[in-house]
Amino acid sequence: MVNLSVRSILSKCLNQSLPLSLREDVFSINGIPSPSSLKSALRFIRDFRCPPAAPTNLRLPVVGEDSISIEWDDNADNEDGFEVVWTGRRLVSGHDDDSRNLNEPNRESFTLTGLYPGYEYCIRVRAFNAGGKSGDSNVECATIPQPDPQPEGFSEVRFFNCHTDGRPVNIWRRDATAGSSWEELGSLSSHWQDNSCPTGSASPLVVSLPEEHTYQIVAVDTNLINCGGSNDPQNVSCQRYTNLFTGNPNGSPKEELIG
Repeated sequence: MVNLSVRSILSKCLNQSLPLSLREDVFSINGIPSPSSLKSALRFIRDFRCPPAAPTNLRLPVVGEDSISIEWDDNADNEDGFEVVWTGRRLVSGHDDDSRNLNEPNRESFTLTGLYPGYEYCIRVRAFNAGGKSGDSNVECATIPQPDPQPEGFSEVRFFNCHTDGRPVNIWRRDATAGSSWEELGSLSSHWQDNSCPTGSASPLVVSLPEEHTYQIVAVDTNLINCGGSNDPQNVSCQRYTNLFTGNPNGSPKEELIG
């Protein structure tokens, strides 16, 4: 009779995650035996709380730079809160495993923050109350994106003309990334003096690199053999200097000597 009453009253718990073990005269919950007498059993049943049903349909709707938003379906009506459990792994090395108790019943969302870029996080949720914990929800995984590396490059290039015969050069620039046309930036006189270049008093011709693009810069010497006096940056016979630079507005300046 006692066992029939216990089975009847605790039938709801039998369908949930906390294991119940019923023997002929004693039932136990999580291995803890309870008295077989009707009075004691009824008192135990009065104070006993069924563990909550497990949440389902866990999903990760938003993955941010250092956060993951979590949503789930609450299937219980007797939980005290939820436990969010996660494991974080990076391909080469490193781990970030932890859990967080949310002491709020009927909750169906949470956001994990302070996560590491490049880590894959696998997350599950379970409900809890004084009677124990539910089973786990489904597990869902997401990777925090690795930020793009800051481009290496220069904010500007400072040119000095170090040609020994004092001939000037004409500086041209084009944005190779954008496919822009050539732009003449000015003529640069020689800074050669006393077998050194540049001198302390020399003023460079400054070429800005305003975008995170690739720029081609050419110094044209119209007096070069086979140039024919042409001031054309695309005529290789007139190029005394040519180079490619990566622009970076936050980068440092660079000095270049044209010899």
